[in-house]
Formats: sequence, C-alpha cells, structure tokens
Amino acid sequence: MSDNPLILLIDDSRDILESLTIRLAAAGHKVMSTANSRDGLEMARDQSPSAIVLDLRMPGMDGFEVLAALRADPRTSETPVIVLSANVRDQSRDRASALGAACFMEKPYRADKLLSALRGVVGQNAVGRA
Repeated sequence: MSDNPLILLIDDSRDILESLTIRLAAAGHKVMSTANSRDGLEMARDQSPSAIVLDLRMPGMDGFEVLAALRADPRTSETPVIVLSANVRDQSRDRASALGAACFMEKPYRADKLLSALRGVVGQNAVGRA
C-alpha cells in the first residue's frame, strides 16, 4: 500500500469537494476531485486512484451510471468506490451495492467514519493487488 493513497472525489457540490479535499489531505491522502461525472470517469481510468468517493445525484451522468462504467472497465473494475449521498433510500443503497460499491455513506457525512471506511477499502485493495 502506498504511504499516501490517491483518492478521487466525484461530487457536483463544490463545497463538499473543498471540505473533503482538506480533510483527506490532512489525513495524508493525495486527492483529486471533479464536479463533473464524465471527467471523474476519465480521471479514474487515467490516474488509477486507490479509492473513489462518489455522489449519486449529479447532472448528466449520475453516480449509478459512473459506478456501472467503472465496473465495466478493466482499468477500474477493482477500484473501491465509497458512495457518499443524500439519497439514502434502501433502493439506492441496494442498487449501489449491486453495482459493486464498497460501502454507502449518508450526507451529511462524519469525517471520522469516512476516513475509517477509506482506510478499510484502501487496505483491502492493496492486499488484493499484492
């Protein structure tokens, strides 16, 4: 596992991107972010992040579509994805899980829980690639 895992944030809220970037960088992560889902998909393919934090409700290509595209691409099919969304209906949780999300977290999020989830998925991913 890298000492400084690269985390990709994909969320259409600039405020959330800014606050998550600050928190994750303070915890020792390298962070890339975008408010555009299609750009996020390309960044994931090109940069091979250790994990992705993904919102569901976004204009254009929603988070479900991004997650499905990530899983369909051999370059990103194993990248852990944490869904972070205000869309907390059981149907959304179930659909995200069926598409391969590592976990589902609600907005507003607790930074300590998100950091813990990231440590878990980044560690699992590093073991899986060893």
